[in-house]
Amino acid sequence: MDDKYSSLNPTAGISFSIASPRIADRFAIQGELNYFKSSFSSSTEVETSANYREYHDTYFQMSTISIPVTLKYTIPKGKRRVHLQSGVTYDFNFDTETQWDRDAWISNDLFTDSQPAFEVRKRQVGFCAGAGILKSFNFFEAGLGLKYSILNRLNEDATFSAVTSRVALTLVIKS
Repeated sequence: MDDKYSSLNPTAGISFSIASPRIADRFAIQGELNYFKSSFSSSTEVETSANYREYHDTYFQMSTISIPVTLKYTIPKGKRRVHLQSGVTYDFNFDTETQWDRDAWISNDLFTDSQPAFEVRKRQVGFCAGAGILKSFNFFEAGLGLKYSILNRLNEDATFSAVTSRVALTLVIKS
């Protein structure tokens, strides 16, 4: 299998913030509920001799409900607000499918094999951190956020370790 897999997918979600100006006017607890579907694939070639060559194709896909909960610190700058946040993420993976296909050419004969690549863990936990900016307009606020998450192993198998990390660019619109 390859060392790294990437997937670029849109995400849908909602977020909410709980703040108390009497306790700390710049701090808030932010929770989110996000849904995304990821798909990954790779092809590798292994050549051990002139008479023997293997091709390995790995595919996997999964749907995920992600629940990040962060502590958010906001710095007001006129009509703009910059924020920093850090916290934990809980992911629930479902509708998962993995497949590993192998084609082996020995001399001029083709041998094929197909099997599940690995078992995907249903639940993952990890850490997340991010930053963003929000600007006020006449009737709404809009901004961008960037968040990085890293979670524990995606699989239970001890022979290899698949770790999930995620970078999210978020468009925020508030009324």
